Amino acid sequence: MKIPGKGLLSRIFRNCADPKGALGRLMLRMMNFGHRPVYAWTFDHCPLADGMRALDVGCGGGGAIVELSRRFSTIRVDGIDASAESVAMCRRRVAARVANPGEIVQGVADALPMADSAYDVAYAIETVYFWPDLCAGLREMKRVLKCGGVAAVSVECFDPARAGVWKDLVGHMEVRTPEQIAQAFRDAGFANVSIFKKGENRPTWCGVACVVGRRLA
Repeated sequence: MKIPGKGLLSRIFRNCADPKGALGRLMLRMMNFGHRPVYAWTFDHCPLADGMRALDVGCGGGGAIVELSRRFSTIRVDGIDASAESVAMCRRRVAARVANPGEIVQGVADALPMADSAYDVAYAIETVYFWPDLCAGLREMKRVLKCGGVAAVSVECFDPARAGVWKDLVGHMEVRTPEQIAQAFRDAGFANVSIFKKGENRPTWCGVACVVGRRLA
């Protein structure tokens, strides 16, 4: 499939994994806007409530944190991202739009600098494509959850057979099926693992999938 303007698009989309500079900031703004339906889909499948603590793993430009804080005014959401550009934008956005801001730090999913059993919910939206070890990241999410806490992973691109165009634009990204993600949840020690999907027949994207698991021990 030939993509008009592929050179420029690729320069922009290669900032998905590690946003840097002006194009990275542009990509973060695009993701904040374009991922709103994925934020909603994720939060609709998490047992969220005011007064909880939540962790956004791969917080990007802060769009999900702002959306979650709109839904629940007293929830406290911390965020972590590997990209310094993402952390800077997320901090600015959260400071300007969230009444009860959490801590936004730089770090990686498979070595979260958070305490054990600190959160009610941990989620990762449109980011696990770039994790070097999905199961290790999920084990870390489980570690920082309270007993009974819930983790959620959401992806728009979840059909490896149809992901060629996006892998070409974005560069290195690993596309997994929801079933593969669910198995990684089980391998990481989660229970009650569920898969939610919609929009699987869209011609140029793959819909939305959310995998949810609970820490029971």
